[in-house]
Amino acid sequence: MKLNLKNFYIEVISSLNQISKKEWDKCNIDDHPFTSHAFLTALEQSGSAIKETGWMAQHLILKDENSTIVGVSPLYLKNHSYF
Repeated sequence: MKLNLKNFYIEVISSLNQISKKEWDKCNIDDHPFTSHAFLTALEQSGSAIKETGWMAQHLILKDENSTIVGVSPLYLKNHSYF
């Protein structure tokens, strides 16, 4: 899915495997551990944050007109009310 924003567009990816650690972590400017590629990948690979447990990844990737990644945001759709 793409959303055009003048000279930028947003892609939605369903797994951290769809973006390199280097590209993701380059956008983690505060170096926060809970938004790092390693942490989020561990959640997905362990089965903690996957569709079957009610957490469907919908990570946002902001790219410029040259397809250069300029921003990322981890995002999960939750399909139940359990914690």
